[in-house]
Amino acid sequence: MPPLILEKTFNSHYPLLTIVLDGVGLSPYTEGNAVFHAQMPNLKSCLNTQDHISILAHGKAVGLASQEDMGNSEVGHNALGAGRIFDQGSSLVQNAIVSQKLFEGAISLPSTIDL
Repeated sequence: MPPLILEKTFNSHYPLLTIVLDGVGLSPYTEGNAVFHAQMPNLKSCLNTQDHISILAHGKAVGLASQEDMGNSEVGHNALGAGRIFDQGSSLVQNAIVSQKLFEGAISLPSTIDL
């Protein structure tokens, strides 16, 4: 999927509407695909007749370590809400180890340990 391109201007005589369908994934595979087989005449009509774009909400597109990493429902929410991609989950830990930032700072140990 190509990356989004930031347009400096948006000229339209029509209103722009952003709709995020949480939990709805679009896939070329039809076998076992509940979204493809669902009775959704309005959504299917919009997808066939209106300008639209689908976005990735998993993997590197939302700051995870690999494309195979699906994460949980929050990873897509975090990237969309922040309006940018930032490291999340194992990617955050991996990059902190590689950059050595994980090993910076003071260590504080408890003065006593209750057993």
